[in-house]
Amino acid sequence: MVDRMYVPPLASRRVKQTQIRSRDKWAETDLFVEQGVRYFFRVIGKWCDMNHCCDANGYTVDYLNFARIWLRCRHEPATWFALIGTIDKSTDTMFVIGDGARLNNGWLRLAAVS
Repeated sequence: MVDRMYVPPLASRRVKQTQIRSRDKWAETDLFVEQGVRYFFRVIGKWCDMNHCCDANGYTVDYLNFARIWLRCRHEPATWFALIGTIDKSTDTMFVIGDGARLNNGWLRLAAVS
């Protein structure tokens, strides 16, 4: 049995493709999202931090947690190098891509925690 909560009808259809480069502070998407609507993202590819490559989920490095205060995007549930979304560059609306978070109205911006 398929759970429609996690496999929405449009999940197999690409609505918008955007390339994200981790060196850019913000990645403009031209996607407008609405509060109370659930969105699903599919992220492919990897990026590297020195010799450590990861996907959009990032990776856990406990010994670097002290450095979180210097991160450009501070979002507590996020791991290092995780792909983060936010509405209009507001830190109050940050969410980890793919976690099923409900969003506010506004233009979607993406950032990699580095």
